[in-house]
Amino acid sequence: MQKAAHVSDITDTVDPVFPQTTNSQIYDSFRDNSDLLVLAVVDTCGRVLGLIERHSFNLKMASEYGRALFGNKSVTTMMDTCPLTVEAETPLRDFMQATLAERASELLRGFIVTRDGAYAGVGTTLSILKAMNDDLQDSLLQQREMVSDLIRLSAESERHQSFLNTIIDNIPAMVLVKDAHSRVKLINPAGEDMLGVKRSDVVGKTSHDIFPAEQADTFTRSDRRVLASGEAVMIEEEAIYNGVRQRTVQLKKTVLRGPDGAPDSILTLGIDLTEQKAAEARIAQLAHYDPLTGLGNRTLYTHEIEQALSRVQRHGHHLALHCLDLDRFKTVNDSFGHLAGDALLRQVGERLRLCVRKGDFIARMGGDEFAIIQNIERPEDARCLAERVIEVMKSPFDINGIRLEAGVSVGIALAPEDAADANNLLSRADLALYRVKSEGRNGWCFYHAEMDAVVQQRLEMEHELRTALSEQQFQLHFQPLLNLDSGEVVSFEALLRWHHPHRGMVSPGEFIPVAEDSGLIGPIGDWVLREACRQAAQWPTPWRIAVNISPLQFRDGSLPRLVKDALKASGLDPRRLELEITESVLLADEKHNLKILNTVRDMGVRIAMDDFGTGYSSLSYLRAFPFDKIKIDQSFVRDLPHDQNALSIIRAISDMAEALGVHITAEGVETEAQMEALKAMNCREAQGYLIGRPAAAIEAYAAVKVA
Repeated sequence: MQKAAHVSDITDTVDPVFPQTTNSQIYDSFRDNSDLLVLAVVDTCGRVLGLIERHSFNLKMASEYGRALFGNKSVTTMMDTCPLTVEAETPLRDFMQATLAERASELLRGFIVTRDGAYAGVGTTLSILKAMNDDLQDSLLQQREMVSDLIRLSAESERHQSFLNTIIDNIPAMVLVKDAHSRVKLINPAGEDMLGVKRSDVVGKTSHDIFPAEQADTFTRSDRRVLASGEAVMIEEEAIYNGVRQRTVQLKKTVLRGPDGAPDSILTLGIDLTEQKAAEARIAQLAHYDPLTGLGNRTLYTHEIEQALSRVQRHGHHLALHCLDLDRFKTVNDSFGHLAGDALLRQVGERLRLCVRKGDFIARMGGDEFAIIQNIERPEDARCLAERVIEVMKSPFDINGIRLEAGVSVGIALAPEDAADANNLLSRADLALYRVKSEGRNGWCFYHAEMDAVVQQRLEMEHELRTALSEQQFQLHFQPLLNLDSGEVVSFEALLRWHHPHRGMVSPGEFIPVAEDSGLIGPIGDWVLREACRQAAQWPTPWRIAVNISPLQFRDGSLPRLVKDALKASGLDPRRLELEITESVLLADEKHNLKILNTVRDMGVRIAMDDFGTGYSSLSYLRAFPFDKIKIDQSFVRDLPHDQNALSIIRAISDMAEALGVHITAEGVETEAQMEALKAMNCREAQGYLIGRPAAAIEAYAAVKVA
């Protein structure tokens, strides 16, 4: 509803009458329109001449006498010639106040509204009363709305306060509010837990009323500090909280000001950082220390060696870097399990700690590799530490009641004599370690410059091996295997030979380790397998062909596919192919490699265990996999027929193989006496120089028969 503000808002736009209008015509208009209360009389220019008010007009015209006397006369004879007149834009409240005070009776008769002096309409007491009623209703409505707003605002305020209280009570950080005199005004549940207090016990009290004097003094000082500065203050402190134990907390204190700008309260937000700090310490520990041994890890080693070398350069210090590698650790790990291997590494770490002096640094670099950074005055100090480490490691380790031996090899490089930077120093200590391991392990060695030449030679050989593979410098030689019952050649073993264009024939013992270290054994082994199958398929007699497989050829699981492709390309009957492996294949990853062997055997290919009896677990692997053949290592055959121990071992192997239904071949047969001894022990097959040396051609064996 729109409130009437001006006279125009209550004006009735009734058409005026003119002076020539008769009273009878006016009478008829009033009679026909009961709502018509006032008429204005105007001239042709719209100027107001007078006003006709219905009630007084009808009193005169009601009787026949009145109508007869005035009916035909002009309306000007009965009009009020001085009516109440008001401009349309006059504020209604001003008009009513002035008129009621000075011309109330005229207001009751009605009034004429003009706009710029010309007639605009009429107004009546009824329209004024209606406007007053509307104004009253509007005021009442406003009052009701104001009351509703107050009720709504009150409820909203309560909701906001409840919402704010819920947030404060559930914030996982302390919220503490004190007044300017350090009296507690508010504390949330997290604050109660942190301080070990109850809200009901502390509100209205100061720190000295609540806490021991020393702790209260600490809190009061921090409150005064923030009041003095007027700015937010961050504090991290360690104190006894909750009356239990020392905690690390972070506090943010802020001054809250009143309407006059003066400090009114102190807001303290507190977070308990104890667990976070402990977690950060654990993360730092994990980032820089080996979780198994507690020794520094490679990351911390990198930092320590850089710091140590910096001291070498600045102050002329000397240091020795020891690279350590456990001997036979892999055998322990594979034979007794990873838990035993982990226990061994922990005990090794403990023994190493006993060997070093304060200021020396030990790191586990990974696997069974360790490093020691030793501060020295002369090289003799490094030698003494290396010998001390080797001596300490000689004592057997007790792992869950099992006594295990694990020696250690140590390579030593000196700074600044051998290198002044971390990478070269580590590389040269590794070279010295490699020399120790290649010469029999369980010893120590200083780096010497000629070791770089050895590395260079290995790099050159690796390059030449790649060239040999691409330029077909490799050859296969074949050594026969003889059936001792029939005296006939039954199979050949394919042996790889490298005919270097400048150096002539290169020993397999020289290039095979390089091929394995460089990863070239994969493509070289693939070539050997394909070439052996190709040549065997062309032989005039269907002899079997045996091919040695490196443990590294099992890693990517592609061996079954390579065998299948070689057989398909050559057309060789799978039953004529025999793959020879050593037990190190099963030591590396028994489940994975057994799966590969079973897949190959399912093709019809025979599987033989080479060098039987030289490993740690040969007998256990005969149970794990149904080998078609085992080859007795030549170290047992060499001492026949005079060595009774060798005779007993071979006889036991022969009897066991016969019981298992496994064929056996004796390797390294070089004399008639050895062959006769093997026949006497029911050994059915032999291989060695007595029968035939490896050769590129096999035609000479087409009719070989040994009595």
